[in-house]
Amino acid sequence: MAEDDKQNWHRVGESVDDDLTLRLRGPHFEAIKTWADDHSVSEIFEAVALTFGFNENFTIIGNLSRELSSSDSVRILTQWTENPYIYQLNRLITAYGKSTVISSAFAGIPQGVSRGNTKNTLRAAGADIKHQHFLLEMIVHPLAISGSGALDHLRRTLRIWLIVQAIARMVEHSCFYDSQIQQVASALSLSGENSKWGVIDSILEMSLRECPSDRYSYEQFTLAIRHAATQSLARYSDGGNRKQLLLVKAIQRVAEGQRNPTTVHNAANLFKPSFAGLITSSDHHLILDERSSSPQILAYSDSESDSADEDELEQLILFDVDPGETPEQQQLTGRSILMQTSELSHYLPWSWDKPLPPEVDPLEHWLAKTLISDEPGERLGGALVWLALNFGRSLEFVLEFEITDEVQAEWSLSSDLVTAKRKPPRRHSSWYPPKADKSLIEPFEEPLRITLPVQIHEILKQATQQYRETSSLRRLWALACPLLLKTWFGQHARKHFPRLSSAKLAHAQSQRVFEVNGDHSLARLISAHPRSALPAACGYANWDIRQVQSGFALPVNNTSEGAERINLLGSLLAPLESILVEEIQKGTKRLFQSTNSDPITFHNNLVQYTVTALYAATGCRHLSEPFECLSYFCDRPPSVFINDKTDDGLHCGRMIPLADRAWKIVNAYCDHLRKLRDMLAIQDTGLADRIEQVLQGTSNFLPLFFFLDRSGSWHSLNDTSVPGADLFEWTLPRNLFRHRFSQQLARRDVNPEVIDGWMDGTRRTRGNHLQ
Repeated sequence: MAEDDKQNWHRVGESVDDDLTLRLRGPHFEAIKTWADDHSVSEIFEAVALTFGFNENFTIIGNLSRELSSSDSVRILTQWTENPYIYQLNRLITAYGKSTVISSAFAGIPQGVSRGNTKNTLRAAGADIKHQHFLLEMIVHPLAISGSGALDHLRRTLRIWLIVQAIARMVEHSCFYDSQIQQVASALSLSGENSKWGVIDSILEMSLRECPSDRYSYEQFTLAIRHAATQSLARYSDGGNRKQLLLVKAIQRVAEGQRNPTTVHNAANLFKPSFAGLITSSDHHLILDERSSSPQILAYSDSESDSADEDELEQLILFDVDPGETPEQQQLTGRSILMQTSELSHYLPWSWDKPLPPEVDPLEHWLAKTLISDEPGERLGGALVWLALNFGRSLEFVLEFEITDEVQAEWSLSSDLVTAKRKPPRRHSSWYPPKADKSLIEPFEEPLRITLPVQIHEILKQATQQYRETSSLRRLWALACPLLLKTWFGQHARKHFPRLSSAKLAHAQSQRVFEVNGDHSLARLISAHPRSALPAACGYANWDIRQVQSGFALPVNNTSEGAERINLLGSLLAPLESILVEEIQKGTKRLFQSTNSDPITFHNNLVQYTVTALYAATGCRHLSEPFECLSYFCDRPPSVFINDKTDDGLHCGRMIPLADRAWKIVNAYCDHLRKLRDMLAIQDTGLADRIEQVLQGTSNFLPLFFFLDRSGSWHSLNDTSVPGADLFEWTLPRNLFRHRFSQQLARRDVNPEVIDGWMDGTRRTRGNHLQ
């Protein structure tokens, strides 16, 4: 990136309103500004002053320091240090804490005993809490305590996140005060008994499940909050939850980066700072000569696309590891993401990185002899090789298995050494049902428990009794044999199968699963490490206990009884057919009833009904303007072209066949558009002409599916404020039909590669084996 690009990326613009001013001139401001200049933190101080509404009666910096100095806040700031605003806030608060003169003179407003007390104190000092000083109220008022340490930490995280969102809007867009941020900040200032905390806590708990690890970045937290808020909209959409719905929408809009500025007029001295160096000064040097408590970002992706796949982002992260650990342990400590090569993804039996067909029989013959050896150490080594072959791990990763009754993300052995267990592997962004939604989806089982063969159980049991070690297989092997496990295996391999190595053993299980089931997604998922970069196909399909047991070729323990199907791996978003049928019948009834109401409501109902039917028939991603043009549809054979992945040409669109009923619904919608065009021919000729262009497939203004409001203006399908846009009322995520499409095709024995082709098409940079 050029130096000029770095300087100007934040796109600071002049305020659109020259009357937008803040009372900053005065002895207090000048004293802090002089101090900030001396400590090279003047720009972040000015940004804070403008964002919070600096006043001679409340100078902000003391209260901000108190907010960011708690143990929870320090942990969050350390974790998010790659964010430029967090980095600068850290510098400001650190400098403030070290300056006894400034910190004593400007200690901030004391915390109030209640919100009413806080409001009275601020208003007496001249604060306009509703329009300007809502963030100041939030940091002056103590955080409401939930009783759960983890939840309180998330509440604190959300407050800091909101502060950064507000500063970013002010610096980058001259958006001094934002109405959506005001709404969220006011909710975060409420007492603990207020019902809005239940909404906030629900979003926070849901967002935590979306984060890839407990050390999520600022950007990951933003995406998780956005996803959780979007999923929560349906839950509060009925008329009795208006305040909760407005709060959820506000959180969603803030996370999406929307700006809703409010104009404030103050008759005071104009203050126009420059933030040219605010961001560039955060490009701090790497810490290479001492241990750092957080990962350091070395490079960012230069892509501006919000829809780019996470696996394609080009960034380099530097982690601290213990140099005394083995390379494999360092890899685990560094929280690496395990990628699978394109060659391995094709599951070719003669791939170099796995046991070749001629090597399988000698390997199994050697293993059978080793498991009955007279030497306990040899038997234990054979058991560890068996675990590697049957659980898709290298020998080093097998040694990481713990012996515990606690269920973990990675495989562990029960204390009685009878079962191997783990949390089911899923993509980091996969949906997990809240308690209220579990009755709407197919039953599922967790954790994943596999019964070990009696021979393996006896070998492990004898080893733990002999060496009195029951914490991990690594410590058990260290007591049983002086050699490294891969060295021990290498000595045997040179005599019987010299090409095989520890790493090649890890790919034997997935190859066997693919050859038995012919399903590359199941083969990938069943052997996935907790930090594997799983493809989308592993997030849509699902597999029940019978299929998983067939993949492992080992007994799967389950506690569920009575259900016809119990899902064990893959997507949990598997809606019960009875629920869908019932709700679709209700929606159909509402649609027919709306024929007697006003034309706007009927049109919007019909649009939603038609698009929902197409989602169910095609598995298309949920978009604001789906199935853009009538020319994308073909009547012979009935099919539709879908291009729902915007990524600078990386993905290709695809043709998907349409079921007869879906095609009839599309034709019925086109008939409706013709009638609507004729009806508007006199009342609104402009809209009538645009609808005619839609019917001709030549429209550059109006998409094929659109909502209308009372004034005749059109809206995209993500605007639920128009009349008739609430035809269906299920609380499950709106992409449920994409998951169902993949699952239902698989249950009808459609080839997995055909399903992948219909779901995602192909990448231009990848082979066409899916086409």
